[in-house]
Parts: sequence; structure tokens; C-alpha cells
Amino acid sequence: MRKLFQCLFLLSAVVLAGSMWSCSDDDDQPGTNGEDSTLGVEAPASDAVFATSATFKLSTKGAESYVYKAVEGANAAEPDPVVVYAEAQESGTIVAVTGDTDEALVAGLEGNKTYTVFFIFKVGDEYKIYSQEINTPEYSQLVTIIKTDMSSMTLHVEVPDDVYYSLGFIDKEKYEAYKIQYGRTDIDYVVSSPYGGMKDPRYKGPQNITIANGVNAYTGAFNEKDYNDDVYPYEVHPGTGYVIFVAQCNEDGSSEGFVNYIDNGGGDDDDPILGSKLPNVKEYTEEKPVSENMEFTGFCAKTVLVTQEPNQGSGNVMIHVDRVTEKTAVVTLTPTDDVYRYVVNVSTSEEAETLIPLLGGEETWQAYILSSGRVFDGAQQLSIELSPGVSYRLSVVALYNEESTVQTFHEEDGIKAIVSDKPAVEFKVTPLALENPYQIGFNIKAPNADCAGFKYIINYTKEWYPVFKQLEESGMEGTKVEEKIATMMSSFGQPVNDPEILGKINSSEGCDLYFTSMDDIESWLILESYNSDEKTKLFYDGSDYRVKSAPLKPEEPVNSELFSKLQGTWNATITKPGEGNKPLTMPVTIAAGPEKIASLPEDVKTHLVTYYMDKKHYTKEAAEKLVLDYFAQYQERTAYYTQKYKNMNCLVGTGFSYSPVYAPFASPWDLFQSTSYSSYDTDEMFRDYGPKLFFQIGKDEEGKDKVTVISTMIDPTTGYYSRYIDPMSDWQYTLNLYAYDANLATSFYMADFPVELSDDMNTMTIKPVEQDGITYTPSIAIQYSQGGTLSWGYQVDGTGIVLTRAAENAAPANATRGISTAVIPEVAPNSGSHFRRTRSPFGYVPMEPVELEISSGSLTKKNLKK
Repeated sequence: MRKLFQCLFLLSAVVLAGSMWSCSDDDDQPGTNGEDSTLGVEAPASDAVFATSATFKLSTKGAESYVYKAVEGANAAEPDPVVVYAEAQESGTIVAVTGDTDEALVAGLEGNKTYTVFFIFKVGDEYKIYSQEINTPEYSQLVTIIKTDMSSMTLHVEVPDDVYYSLGFIDKEKYEAYKIQYGRTDIDYVVSSPYGGMKDPRYKGPQNITIANGVNAYTGAFNEKDYNDDVYPYEVHPGTGYVIFVAQCNEDGSSEGFVNYIDNGGGDDDDPILGSKLPNVKEYTEEKPVSENMEFTGFCAKTVLVTQEPNQGSGNVMIHVDRVTEKTAVVTLTPTDDVYRYVVNVSTSEEAETLIPLLGGEETWQAYILSSGRVFDGAQQLSIELSPGVSYRLSVVALYNEESTVQTFHEEDGIKAIVSDKPAVEFKVTPLALENPYQIGFNIKAPNADCAGFKYIINYTKEWYPVFKQLEESGMEGTKVEEKIATMMSSFGQPVNDPEILGKINSSEGCDLYFTSMDDIESWLILESYNSDEKTKLFYDGSDYRVKSAPLKPEEPVNSELFSKLQGTWNATITKPGEGNKPLTMPVTIAAGPEKIASLPEDVKTHLVTYYMDKKHYTKEAAEKLVLDYFAQYQERTAYYTQKYKNMNCLVGTGFSYSPVYAPFASPWDLFQSTSYSSYDTDEMFRDYGPKLFFQIGKDEEGKDKVTVISTMIDPTTGYYSRYIDPMSDWQYTLNLYAYDANLATSFYMADFPVELSDDMNTMTIKPVEQDGITYTPSIAIQYSQGGTLSWGYQVDGTGIVLTRAAENAAPANATRGISTAVIPEVAPNSGSHFRRTRSPFGYVPMEPVELEISSGSLTKKNLKK
């Protein structure tokens, strides 16, 4: 609508001044129109007329600008100059005069036709019209590009009337990507059944074919009826390189009869045939494509061309490099008011120089930026991560309308990291002694008061070395501890540039930073300091960077017969909400602690020793010693966790295996036997095992016994744990018990659940809880990632989880199993997400400029996902 309005406005403006323009008679020779005006059009020589274009020499003295219009036929009627100028203004094809002569390329003609070409010169308020009649020759090649614009192209195929052929069309970037990644050659595009399973559109006989953005590729094709649902639309964009293949085929689309199978590659040595003077045709050849084992012998042509570039806007996006350090460049982009939005891409200068020829030339670079960059509007400050000694190119495409047909292009090349002459920032780190078992802390101080920022990673000490081992196995660079730490810091380091924190670090008192923890466990802090030029230094070695959290303080012992009477074998029954859901029952064992093993069974010992000998290349003596040491640790930690549960006034219920796939049961002893389960240390198997729930025994306000299923709790006033309870299970899938709203799956939270105990102590019910009038049932969720993505493993209805005591002779749910029946869990060392248990300083949100990713320079990554 905007375009139509502008065009009509221009027409009306010029028509009102109709008395101010006049037309000259047609004149084949230059004429004189006033003392300072010499205008005319010279008939083109025969070698300047092609099938689709012709070049005219013009006399332009005295004119401000000119346009042309080609009309099919001899002695065609003169067009209305006002209308032609209005159309040219809309399409951006008005040519400004800069001298007394000029050459004009008239494109978009067709072969073997007669045209009258009109040139309209604007002289002051008048229009002068001159014309020439030309005859275009017959098409001299198999494929000739007639014309292109920003979103379409028209080509002519010249073959005998009875010849069938297919049309292959692909953008130049994909063409090069498939060549690099898959070794695809030109013969792959001309033999039938091309890659992707989609047959090319087929045609018969000589004809014009138009390829237009958004139009079904099979429209007008011989096999249009097979693909008439617009499921394969063309994509054609401004200033973009494309490759077109036209290849002879049979009526059914097969290539039978047009392929010779050979032992070695071959092909014609004919020079490329050029039958068009269009500047956007980059390559044309009718050379027969070959591969290592076949040669195509039918009619075949390959054309590489670039679509019309977008119209030039009048605005700008100003690029100002604010600051460059050893690590980053900060750049401010300020668009003028007429810029609709703009697209930004960052690549290395070397990658850009390599990529541009593959895309089809410099004129295609702008289109590549448009398709691969990030979109912004308004003024933006952007941060670019730099590598030492590498030159970067920041490219910006400014758009001036929603259709992206008017653009400008802006670049800043040669952005490089500096080498700082300032000293690196030194840190003094002091661990804090805290009584909270769920909190640890460090005091960090920069004695020279020169810290401009820092990064950190903190995790439990026992988990660091397996992570380093994983880095080795994944092929990441670095063999020394510091190299591995640097790799981790680069990938996972948390940046801190908050002025208040940095101010304290640069003060004489330093800054105290606190982190969450589990009880009685050592954490290892790793730091990377930054000076004002972002020169870095790592800090990690020594006792100052490690601190152990306080152990849990035993709760006041509860005197209750329930500690003994509730132990034993039970059956747990759960039912999903809704009608028709049958109850699901599973065995559960309630005990004082994890399973105790008095001595190492010989079959388990043999199994593990053989594993370490075969897989880890231990000697028999070393393998036996290792297995015995591990078993001693197992016994020690069994006693430790049994006492810990007692100090918490808890019994542990194991089982709750609602699904053999998502909730299989594995005791600590099962995990000890498994050679595919990986743990950071022996403690992990006593935290990961399950499914399990903790039943805490206490007293109500009247002094009567009460039972509660307890969960992890966070103090809302501090953001730190007020209680940490191990997950329901974490060896195969991370399972947790949540309070769940059956009416809204996204409504849940972690809660403690009351347990109702029958008078005969043979039935226990884990009851729902209520909050704000809503009933939340105790339901099991699967946590897939550290980010907290949940999948409801089992939603429980309003009755809750009902446990009934099993018969006295029933086998316990977690009975000791031998090697032949032991669980063989397929888990990696990072089962679940062990980093989940240590968190950043609560409430801190770093403020950063928008960070730009560096373009990979690969042709493949972006397009192969489309």
C-alpha cells in the first residue's frame, strides 16, 4: 500500500505540471536541443546486441537523468514519459547523468525478437524521448538468463521440441557446503533422484521459466500435478548467489541413457559459452559433469548467478569502537532515524576472505550477513570476544523497510585484541569458618586495588578430578591441571563485574562471597582475575581455595517405639488422578540405614578385579588391593549414613519403583557392584541410590508421635538451604518428590508431607498438603537438566501414597542381589547434574553488554539445519 501511494503521488505531481514537458520526434542521430543540450541514442553495433541484452551509446549533455523502456515490436508507440519515470523511481532504476556521454545496458530482452527501445531524458522540467529499433539474435546456448531482480529470475532453455529436462536450483552457500561436507559434485545435481528425495521440476521443449520467491517450484512444470500443494516453495533473496542446473532426462524423470559409467573422471574441455552480458551471471558452462565413476552425456548446463542487489538507502549505522582489551572489544552502533532495524555479524577477517568467493563474490557478502547475523534496533552497545592475534570484521546491514528491499552496508574490519603492558591482578583469598552446614564462604581481596572484574567456578573438590578426566576423554585441549582449569573457566566461568562487589574486593577489608553447600563436604574455588585491559591470571592452588562445610548438628533425639516398629517390608500403592486409573502397588523396605554388607562376596570381588585388570590394565595384585580398599570405604560410609539418619531422627524407605524404565531400584550395594555406574567417590552411591524417601519421626504439640516425609528446604530470607535431603533417586534419572496440583501441571513445589499412621501400625498414608485452598498431592517428577526441566513421572491422586505392611515372610524390596541379577545402570560420571548442589552468590545478577558470537566461517552449520 505504501508503494502504491508513493507512485500515485508522483504521477499526480507530474501531471499537474503537464504543460511543462514536451516530447521530441524520434531521431536516430544525436540532436541539438538548445545551446547547452546535446542528446541522442546511437544504434548498437551487432556485437553489442545479445539474446537478452543490448548496449547503447548515449549523448547525454544537458540532461539531468534518463530512463529506458524496451517495447516488443517495430515502430512501437511512444510510452508516457511521466509513467515510465514514475515506474523507474519506484524500482530505483533512474540513471543520473554525470557526463556528456554514457553507455546503457538494456537487459531483460528475449532472443529472436524485435524491440523498440525508448530512452527518456529529463532536461529541466521537460522530457526528451529518443528510440532505436533492434533485432535480438536467436539463443546461442542451452540456458540464457533473461533477467533477475531481488526476488526472482527468468531464464530461457533452448532445446529441441521433444527433449525433456529437469531444473535444479540451490543457493551458492548450500552448494559449497554440500561439496565440503559430503563431497557432492555437479553430477549429483543432474542425475535423477537428487539428494533429499525430492524430484526436480521437469519441462519439455524450449521455453521461459521464472523462479520466484515463495512460488511453488513445480508451478508450470511438466510434473506440476505431482506437487501442486505449494510444499516446495522457492527461496530467492536480494544479492544472493544461486546455482542452476538444467539437465536432459526421460519423460519419467530418470537419467537412463544419459549416463556412462567409467573408471576415471573425464569431461569435455570446451570453453564456457557466454551468451548474455548480464553482470550478475558469474559462471556458465555446458561442460558434461563427471564423477569418479560416471559421466553425464545428455544436454546439460550449469549457471552461477547473483540476484539483483537491494536498493541503496540514504541512512547510516555509525560504528564506534569504544574499547579494546586482551579479551573483548566493546562497540557502539548508532543508527539514523530512518533505519527500520539492522543485522550484525562478526567473523574473523580470514574467514570472511575465505567465505566470500564461495558465496559468489563481494556482492553476496551483504546477503550472507543478513541471513546469518543478529537483529537489533536502536542504539546498542555490543561486546565481542577476541582471541590473541586474530583480526575480526564487524559487518552491519541496515534495513529501511519491512520487506528489506532498501538496505545499506557498513563494516569495521581489523579489530584486534591488544597486549596489555599492565601487571595481572593479584588475589588474596581466605576461607571463612562458618557454622551453617549448608553454607561456605571466602574473603577475596585485591591488595593492589586494581581488579576490574573476575570469573569463578566452585564445586565440590571430589568432583573436580573426574571432570578433568572427562576433558581428556572428550579431546579438549590441555594436559596439565592449569590448562584443564583454563578450559573449564573459558566454558563455564561465571563473570562478576558488579561495581559494589569490585569496590569491596579492591578495599582493605576485601569482599566476603558465600555459596550453598551440602553438609560436611569440601568445596574448591577457582578464580580468574581481570585487570583493566582484561589480562587474566588463574588462582586455584593451595589450601586457601578449599573449605569444608560444617557437619550437621544432631537433632534432639526422639524417644519413640516407631523407630523399631516401622522397620520392615511394606507395599506402597499409588493411583493417578482421574477415572479408570488402576492403583499401582510396589514393595518398599523401611530401615534404619543403607544396606549393610559384612564381608565382600567372592563373586563380587572376582567380577570387580577382572574389570580393573581388563578395562583399566591393573595388575592382579593392584586390582585386588583397590577393590578391598573400596569395600572398606563402603562399610565405613554405610555406618556413617546410618548414624546420620539416626541424628536426623529418620528412617529410610527404599523401593517406590513405579516404572522399571524411569524408576528402577538400585541400592548402594547394587551401585558398588556395577562397573558401568560412575561416581565421584563412595559417598555418591549413598546419595544417588533409590528411589528412596526419608520418614522423620517426631512429636506433635501434645507430645504424641508423628511421622513426616521430609524434603529439601530453602530459607526464603537468605536463599540458602535450611535443610538438604538427597534426591529420591539420582543414579539413572533424577527423581524428586513434589507437591503437585492435579488441576495445573505447572503448579508444584517441594514440601514436607504428613504421614497418617493407623492404630495397628499396619497402614501408613503419605497425605497431600494444602496451600491457599489448593490440595497438592505427593507426586514423583523426573528432572532432566540442571535448569529444572521436569517431566511428571507419576502424579498421585488425592488419596496420597498408601503403605500397608507386608506379610512377615515377604522378601524385602532391597534384598541383596548377586552379580547375575545386579542392576547394571548405564550412567556417565555426571549422572543427573552433580554441579547442581553448589550455587552462585544468591541474588547476584551480572550486568553485561550484549555479547556477539563470532561467525564460524563454516558454510554448513547454518544451512544444514534448515
